[in-house]
Amino acid sequence: DWIYNRASGWDSATRSRVLGMEYGGMNDVLYELYKLTGVTNHLTAAHIFDETNLFTTTAAGTDTLNGKHANTTIPKFIGALNRYRTLGTSEQSYFTAADQFLAIVLKSHTYITGGNSQDEHFRAPGSLNQYRDNVNNETCNAYNMSKLAQSLFLVTGDVKYADFYERIHINEILSSINPETGMTTYFKAMGTGYFKVFGSATNHFWCCTGTGMENFTRLNDSVYFHDGKDLWVIYYVSSTLDWKDRRLSLTQTTDLPLTNKVTFTINSAPTDAVSIKFRKPYWAGTCPIGVAVNGQAVAVTADSSGFLSVSRVWQANDKVELTFPLFVQYSRLPDNQNAVAFTYGPLVLSAGLGTVDMTTTSHGVQVLKATKPSGLQESIAINSGTTINAWNLWSIQGTFWAQDNIPILGVTAQQLGYLLFTLLALRILYRWYQGGWKMDEAIVTAGLLLLSFYTVTTRMHERHLMFALPLLLIASRDYVSRLVTIILSILYCGNLVSALYWVNHNQTWPFPNFILAFFSWIILFCTLYLIFRPKLPKKTAIPIACLVFFALFLRVVNLSHPPSMMFDEVYHSFTAKEYLHNNIAAWEWWTIPPEGFAYEWTHPPLAKYGMVIGMLIFGENSFGWRIGSAVMGVISLLGISSISFLLTKSRTIALLVLFIGAIEGLHLVQSRIGMNDTYMLGFYTWSLVMALRGNWKKAAIFFGLALASKWSSLYGILPLAIVYLQKNPPQLTLKGIFRTILNPIRLILIATIVYLLSFTPFLVAGHTTNQLIELHKQMWHYHTHLVATHDYQSTPIEWITVTRPVWYWVSYTSATHRSNIYAQGNPAILWFGLLSLVILLKSFRRYFLIILIPVIFTLPWVFSPRIMFFYHYLPSAAFLAIPSAIVISRLSLTSRYTILGIFVLTFLLLSPLYYGYPAHNLYWETLFSLIPSWK
Repeated sequence: DWIYNRASGWDSATRSRVLGMEYGGMNDVLYELYKLTGVTNHLTAAHIFDETNLFTTTAAGTDTLNGKHANTTIPKFIGALNRYRTLGTSEQSYFTAADQFLAIVLKSHTYITGGNSQDEHFRAPGSLNQYRDNVNNETCNAYNMSKLAQSLFLVTGDVKYADFYERIHINEILSSINPETGMTTYFKAMGTGYFKVFGSATNHFWCCTGTGMENFTRLNDSVYFHDGKDLWVIYYVSSTLDWKDRRLSLTQTTDLPLTNKVTFTINSAPTDAVSIKFRKPYWAGTCPIGVAVNGQAVAVTADSSGFLSVSRVWQANDKVELTFPLFVQYSRLPDNQNAVAFTYGPLVLSAGLGTVDMTTTSHGVQVLKATKPSGLQESIAINSGTTINAWNLWSIQGTFWAQDNIPILGVTAQQLGYLLFTLLALRILYRWYQGGWKMDEAIVTAGLLLLSFYTVTTRMHERHLMFALPLLLIASRDYVSRLVTIILSILYCGNLVSALYWVNHNQTWPFPNFILAFFSWIILFCTLYLIFRPKLPKKTAIPIACLVFFALFLRVVNLSHPPSMMFDEVYHSFTAKEYLHNNIAAWEWWTIPPEGFAYEWTHPPLAKYGMVIGMLIFGENSFGWRIGSAVMGVISLLGISSISFLLTKSRTIALLVLFIGAIEGLHLVQSRIGMNDTYMLGFYTWSLVMALRGNWKKAAIFFGLALASKWSSLYGILPLAIVYLQKNPPQLTLKGIFRTILNPIRLILIATIVYLLSFTPFLVAGHTTNQLIELHKQMWHYHTHLVATHDYQSTPIEWITVTRPVWYWVSYTSATHRSNIYAQGNPAILWFGLLSLVILLKSFRRYFLIILIPVIFTLPWVFSPRIMFFYHYLPSAAFLAIPSAIVISRLSLTSRYTILGIFVLTFLLLSPLYYGYPAHNLYWETLFSLIPSWK
């Protein structure tokens, strides 16, 4: 009332003089007061502070901001918009004025951070570089611009206002506070080389100190919006929503942009459908955003307002995961194209210029501004990405520009690239050496060196492949090499054209990410083919190749199901994810893990490295941490098949072993879970293959890798020792005695060195050799003193009889169906394998090794003091395929097909518990319950 009494008495000259001052958002607060009171005088007072001439000019799209005090002007338009929101569509021109004002400021007066002004004032339109100095972007302006954007979004629901809100909130408001002192900035310099200047607790209390305080009391006021029925999410930040009117509660979890994932977990929900509309941010460009509900991908496209809508009847514990494309983008100033800023997702990037020469000078009354360090060098290295748009090893995920200096397992991508190139270069030079260093091989050698450098090292541009192609084409001597080189040339041209498109279309590719990944894989395979020149398989190898692909298909199909971690993945795969994020606590037995998980230090680390590699290639998801187990499972089957051939010289038996192993249930399930069993088995089988071939150095290396995966590989020393003695019988000469003693010691040393090398990341992470020794003591103590029970523990007798599987996972999909995953063998195969083992006892000397291996991997467990599970039977179960194949090969064709048919039928009947797809309750209560101990 006092304001109305004073303002209503102003003549036009007085009113003009008052409105020329920095009077704040008087019209805005008076409209707010009127909405509370309904008193006409309060509305009249608000109108007095409306600058209608300014609003009319701005509504017409005319930029008259040059020279105007920014933080006087911005609140005027907030008030204009409030007039529209208060009085309705009769005041449409005031909405238009506010909308046009924001558009004008964004177009001609805003820096990349979302801030504006120089020395508190708007300058000439587009003159951003001209006025780029140490007194830009007043914090009060950011406060009011975010408030205006928020209000416009409330009125229109247009995503562009939400985009700007995020941009200014992250890069201006959140960056305005000193996290150590709580003091805030007045200005944020846009000039190169200046640092931020914060107020002090006792000597500075700027206007921006007040708005700075308020900024951090309203951090959560623009994360979620609703219309009474549906929900809008405009800001991606870890938070919890409790919408009481709709009984909807959810938790948002993210560390965007450190990672590209945002997860929403429904805590409670109403019984009717709710649409949750997720903002598609401007920084995603035209790239698709991945949307998954409960681990299942959902095809969602942005609606006309720029939101991704997911509508359903939500249930507690439902999860929505958004996967955003994150890449570096650049922006140029309109008045200087050489003034470039870089962003990563919503975040504006800056160079770390150190803290030397951080001096200030006064600027007005008690205001400080930064001075530029005299020794500043205004240049930065920008080509530190794994790939600078080149299709090669580093783009096999379809992503580009990832930093190559972040260590994973103690090695950066750049270092790994150099290591891979060194290994490939040695292979290339060795091939040249084998050819006698002939000069006519020099051209192809040079071409392969250039090709391998392009394919595996980081920081490659797309054009760098050009230098290798002419040399390779000239040196091609056979049609396959020529065809491969032509494929590389076509992809090179495609890479060039696509990279040019990327530059001209705001850093978006003409192909989706999976196509880019496919092209990158082709280039990688072509490179490896030209370097290693593998012999094309003979016709006799085609059945083996078909069975290998069959086994791989069975293990990879729907491998990402379930999307969450199951059974011991909460140890193994969880720890692998922690390795991926360089969390050294994952190595330490004394640290406390998050609830529901555990750091897996009780086994050697090699298998977890395989999971890390899988996640690096295929993403941090269930497929990524399981694919290594699947591949190693197939490799182990191929190894066992090779062992059977080396021992029996029968190709039929080798094929039967491969087929039986492919459909054996325990092997299948362990190949589809992120654990270490198939890693150990795969490396051990090839250690035995190399031993049977007489290649003892490789046998020792593979055994070291098996030991670095799981200590139970030690049980396999006896078969290796027997093969060694068979091929290297002791000699009674002095030289022979020394050789008999020293050669095994040398092989043991090789295996030990390989094993110890697997702990290199442990030491690189800062641990000592004493801690490494203590770690092994802790591992031994765990396995020999573990006192625990489990509902699905079992004994070796129960393994042999296949009577006690392990329940890995369950999902009650409906009232009539449920899904289970069990670590369970194919009983027909395992029982027949056991019978075959007994049959072969008649020819014990001939089949001694074949009989020994399944026994030696089971018998020691009889004396184990720790809790045991059926999956410990995996090596024995896998090797039982050999006696089974031998016995089957002796039968008539009719008998063979009958037995194999029973194996296949059993596999099909039990496939629901191998793959975890829904089966009717009747299945679980009848067929699955035939053997009561299975449940």
